[in-house]
Amino acid sequence: MKKTGFSESVETKQAVAQLQEALGTIRILQESLQEAEAANLEVDNLRSELADTMTGQLAKFEEVEEEKNKLKDEILNLETEISLLRESNSGAQVAQLKSSSDLQSQLVASNQEISALRKRLSQSEELGVGSLVQMEDELAQLKNENDELRLALQEGTPSNQLLEELHAAGRCCARAKPIPSSRKAKN
Repeated sequence: MKKTGFSESVETKQAVAQLQEALGTIRILQESLQEAEAANLEVDNLRSELADTMTGQLAKFEEVEEEKNKLKDEILNLETEISLLRESNSGAQVAQLKSSSDLQSQLVASNQEISALRKRLSQSEELGVGSLVQMEDELAQLKNENDELRLALQEGTPSNQLLEELHAAGRCCARAKPIPSSRKAKN
């Protein structure tokens, strides 16, 4: 300024100072702007990473939900299977109890018949030897049948099967009830 012929006046000095101050402010603003741009870039990067992470988490969550639904279905299937097995086991137990009950009733009937034959045997002293031998044979046959029924009851053999065998052999007691055909089919 001195070269151009201007003298340094107070006003000029103030103007220069203001310009220098403005340049300093511009530099500070420029640095702040660069820092803000860097911060914005970092925020954008973080947002992008967050979006990627959230997408990955959502995919994992969906996989977990699918697996959870599959496990629920499998649990339901297993519970149904267990229920069916329980029902079939209870049916088998009922059949076994029925069979055991039938054997028990046959055993009681056989015991009653043996008692009656023993009574007849004791009263038959006046009867002939042939009649006595016949009664002893019947008594022995009923004892054998009784033993077979006891053994079948202990082994759990179905009563219908045993009664059919005894009927076929002609050795079943006369008082035994015939087996209904509907129960034969079940055993």
